[in-house]
This record gives sequence, structure tokens and C-alpha cells, in this order.
Amino acid sequence: MRTLLPALAAVLAAAAVLLFFGVRRYLASRPVAPAQTPARAWGLATSALIIEVNGARHDILGAGFRAEDAAATLASAWDSTDRAGVRKALIWLESEGDRRRWESLRRAFEEGDPELEDRAFADPALRDQLEIIHRVGQRHPSLVAWDLCRAVAAVRFAFAAGFLVEAESWQWIERFATVIRSSFNSWREMSENYIVGREFAQGPADPDLEAAQHRLLDPANQASPWNRIRWR
Repeated sequence: MRTLLPALAAVLAAAAVLLFFGVRRYLASRPVAPAQTPARAWGLATSALIIEVNGARHDILGAGFRAEDAAATLASAWDSTDRAGVRKALIWLESEGDRRRWESLRRAFEEGDPELEDRAFADPALRDQLEIIHRVGQRHPSLVAWDLCRAVAAVRFAFAAGFLVEAESWQWIERFATVIRSSFNSWREMSENYIVGREFAQGPADPDLEAAQHRLLDPANQASPWNRIRWR
């Protein structure tokens, strides 16, 4: 019996080591539970259309993007390859974005500016933009959601890429979210403004984007942050 005790002790020690590392692997592989305030969760939800299209996570700041993929997206979409480039894009979106052109064209269109008519006659792209303004300009005086929802998404990509630290990322998101919240009355209204802006700035409607909006607004979709988080 005594000769078996050292062997038994060795087996138990080995089992304990395996159990320890097995638990560590299990804990490391579990999805990270979001640790954020309701205000932060609300801010993340403003970028839900973009996150949904990309098949990423709505509940964490970096959305689960791999660093290299996030960096490639920022380089392609915003010509941003570092923190300075990201900040430049965010400042432009916050201060001007595409909404400045929308507002200027909308004002000239409503005033019947003859110079605008002459320009549109020679510019098919401008004619398309004016057609959108004619169709929905009364309901959408600006394109706040198009600019600032993209800004929130850019922050999330930048955090995932390692270009922005967490504290600065939340500061940006909270700034953008405050403006978005004061500009609309619902997730639907916000998302419609985003889709209008996308058509105005980038051309014909995107079926993937419209499908994402439908999923996020579907009351049966419990995974949608818009169903879990009240607008106000």
C-alpha cells in the first residue's frame, strides 16, 4: 500500500495541473461579458447598422474585429493608418461630414437657385443627388446619422486596430452619441437618415444595408441592441 502512495500522489498532482490549465483555457475562450454603463451601450448601438453588416459583435467596444482587419478597413475607408489619421477623419465627420453638402444643396434647391439648375443639367451625379433631396429632403434636413454613426463605427475599428486607447474611444463615442440622440426620436428614424446619407454620398441603395436595418428593427430579434436598449 505504501508503495502506491507516491504514485497516487503524482497522479493527483498531474490531474490538478491539467484541471488548472483546462479551466484557464475555458475562461480565456469564453465571450467577454460587456462591462459598460447604459450610456455606453447606447452609444455603441448607434453604429449597429455598420456592425451588423460586418457580422461583428454589438456588445463590446472593439466589436470582435481582428486588429489587422480593423486596420485594413480604416486604411480603405478613411485613408487612416494611425491615430493621427483616425483623429483627422473623426474631426471632419464631427464638424462637417457629408451633411454640409447636403444642407447647402438642399437650401439652394428649395430657393430655386438658377445656377444650381445649370450645374445639374451638365452633371448627372449632381442631378441624382438633387433627386434624393427632392424626394426626402423635407423629412431629412441634415445627415447627422450618416456622419456620426460612421464616426462611432470608425472609433470602434480604431480601438480594435490599436490606434485609440479605451478611454479616448469612449470620449469620442459619448460626444457623437449626444448629438445623435438629440437629433432623432427613434432607432428607426436614425437608421433611415443613415440610409438616405449613404445613397446621397455613395450611390444606389445597398441591399445588405437595408437587410441589416430590417433585422435590427425586427421586434422578434432579441439579439438586436435596438430591441434591448430604449431610445430614451
